[in-house]
Amino acid sequence: TGTANATAIMVNGNLTLGGAGGSELNGGNINFAMDGNVITQDNNAAGLLLQSIGAGGGQASLAGIDGLNITLGGSGAAQGDGGDIIFTNTGTVMTTGGQSHGVVIQSIGGGGGAIFGDLAGSTVDLSTANNGSGGAIAFTQIGDITTMGANSFGIIAQSIGGGGGLVGDLFMGSAGGAGSGDAITLDIQGDIMASGNGSTAVFAQSLGSGGGGNISLTLAEGQQILAGEGGTTVAFDGGADNIFENNGSVMTLDGLTGTAITGTSGNDTINNSGMIIGNIALGGGANSFTNLGSGTFISASALNLGASENLFTNSGLLTPGDLNTIQTTALSGGFSQTSTGSTFVEVDLADETFDAINATGTTAVSGNLDVRLLNPTQFTPGMFSAQIFTGAQGASMDNVNLRADSSVVLNLLGLSVSGNAVQVDYDLTFAPAAGIGNRALVGDYLNRVQAGGVPGALSPTFNFLIEVQNETTYVDLLTQLGSEFYAEQNAHALRNAQNFSSRMINCGATFDRKTSDKGGTCAWAEFNIDDGRLDANLGMPSITSDTKSFSGGAHYQMGGGLGVAMSVGYSDYDLAGYGNLWVANGNAKQAGVGANYSFGDTQIGAYISVSGSTYQTMRTLPGFGGLVAASKRKQVAITGELAASNNFRFGDLSVTPSLNIGMTKLSRGGGLETGAGPNDLALSKTSDTHSWAMPGVQLSYDAALSSNWNVRPFVGGALRQYLSSPFEEASARFAFDSSGADTFLSTTPLDRSHFIGEAGLEFYNNGGISISGSYNMEKSKNRKSDRGSIRLVVPF
Repeated sequence: TGTANATAIMVNGNLTLGGAGGSELNGGNINFAMDGNVITQDNNAAGLLLQSIGAGGGQASLAGIDGLNITLGGSGAAQGDGGDIIFTNTGTVMTTGGQSHGVVIQSIGGGGGAIFGDLAGSTVDLSTANNGSGGAIAFTQIGDITTMGANSFGIIAQSIGGGGGLVGDLFMGSAGGAGSGDAITLDIQGDIMASGNGSTAVFAQSLGSGGGGNISLTLAEGQQILAGEGGTTVAFDGGADNIFENNGSVMTLDGLTGTAITGTSGNDTINNSGMIIGNIALGGGANSFTNLGSGTFISASALNLGASENLFTNSGLLTPGDLNTIQTTALSGGFSQTSTGSTFVEVDLADETFDAINATGTTAVSGNLDVRLLNPTQFTPGMFSAQIFTGAQGASMDNVNLRADSSVVLNLLGLSVSGNAVQVDYDLTFAPAAGIGNRALVGDYLNRVQAGGVPGALSPTFNFLIEVQNETTYVDLLTQLGSEFYAEQNAHALRNAQNFSSRMINCGATFDRKTSDKGGTCAWAEFNIDDGRLDANLGMPSITSDTKSFSGGAHYQMGGGLGVAMSVGYSDYDLAGYGNLWVANGNAKQAGVGANYSFGDTQIGAYISVSGSTYQTMRTLPGFGGLVAASKRKQVAITGELAASNNFRFGDLSVTPSLNIGMTKLSRGGGLETGAGPNDLALSKTSDTHSWAMPGVQLSYDAALSSNWNVRPFVGGALRQYLSSPFEEASARFAFDSSGADTFLSTTPLDRSHFIGEAGLEFYNNGGISISGSYNMEKSKNRKSDRGSIRLVVPF
């Protein structure tokens, strides 16, 4: 140590480090290499101490002193520069005590040094009446430095002008005399582990009234710098154009709440090719932080680069916060991500929070953005945007490769710039645009349940749906969950009731025609087979029906043109859809009465009938493990119909126009499915009324076959026009849904307009007995049915 005229005076509890007067009191240069290991095991016991001090001073280790008055720095215009120090240490340094620093290197001009010890109650006075600059420091550490005690720094390197140094935990810096600091170069090729509370791992200080020199710190690849809780990993104080080249890992034991790097007045540059974790707090200089291609930066709450024009550039991997933790990083400065950079963020759908980088300057994003969703099953349906990058002075993006968690339900719309933010946009919905028709209604219902909180019993279904990636597969799953097969059963019950009602008129004829020469009094019976088909529409699969019906009745013509009719019927049917994975069978029992009035060739009538139907259903859900939902439901249809016709005869040719107006009230029975677990449906008990008008015309021709038998070919056509809603529906919810969400409707088209055509032959004798057969076809936009009938009419 160069200590010309150095004094270490302790008088009445006073201690002064620094000379009193004198000039050219320069510290010498040090060029030293050491090979070996060092360990200290007491408090205030530094591992290695190197000093070159001008204008007096040195080192003091104290114990058992309270209330010490310390003066730091030369006085009386003492003048002297610190020398240059070149030091290479190969080996490990370990200290275990409190305030036991690993390596302390000081080059001080103007007097001063280092004081170690218990300095509780002590005061420090700074003497500015000195002159001298610190020398350059170049330190290479090959091996580990470990400090274990509280407030025990790993490395302290000080180049100080104007007097000063280190006084325990009371003071570190320049006393304020004339002079400047010089360059500090630290080359670390080992681990620096300052694990004690309040310990800083690397402290580099270049200060003086005339400014400081450049500070350079390099950490070798595969090495780490670690600071204790409440400490700082790397601290630059002063300096000029400072740089930290990190090729290893940098963090504190506080993790993300800790401070990784600090700076003060220098122009600080951080180039990261390794890993840095924690907060960054640089000072008022022209600062920058570049996360290079191989670098990883896990940012915390603060990334303070100072002025808004100071720039953080990411060409490596940027991750705000820990995994499964939402972190907003406040960036004082601008943000730029290059084409090689990647940012990994998390978005928590449960509370719609997200990792974010919020800059006070501009934000420009290229490269990659990776988005991981947290709590994806707990989202609130609707549009959602996560503003990942914001720039108070503007935001832009260019060729960003977005790699984000998504599914059909968690629909990733992409990236957009909105205002001063680059944001990730999602449409969170169980009802995607591809789910048309009833699938949209099922999806909306799922959204309502999701918004109200999915009951635990339904979680397997909802969680499964959220994970589906293929849109076609997802839409098909919505089909399986819906109730449209039940809506079609309701439509079948309605048509069956309408067909029965029409058969009561004129002894079982669909169209009005002559059936007896015995005054219209007859008994009749009919058997028909009806094959119906609903075409696939709006995503709804095609559904077929096979209905076999037997009906019979009587018509009695009373005097004065008045007649009465009664009839009964029975139907047996099978329905199938969705590739025969949906099947239903059942039967209907029907009865009706009516009255008519004839005057001349004109007849008017009124009829009412009741049809009770039962449907036993099995729906197989292949997308849900082949579960089968089974149910049994009943419907009651009450139909009223008014009929009017007039028969025009042209010899043996008859033309009979007619008009029927009808109304059916369909009471849909409720039902509860079993067997499909969370996918079982509870069907609501509802009712609706359908009305229609049906104008038609029939042509027939009578020809004799023998003296007793005749034949009558006939054709007819009609148009059934629904006057009410041309849809039938089924209202349902999941059987285990306790969310309180409204039910969903599945509808099936009845079609507004139906063309009905019939052709057949009737054989009748002179006694009025008639046997006929006919083919009936009904066609509408989405439906077609073919019916074959055989009728027997017997007069009495």
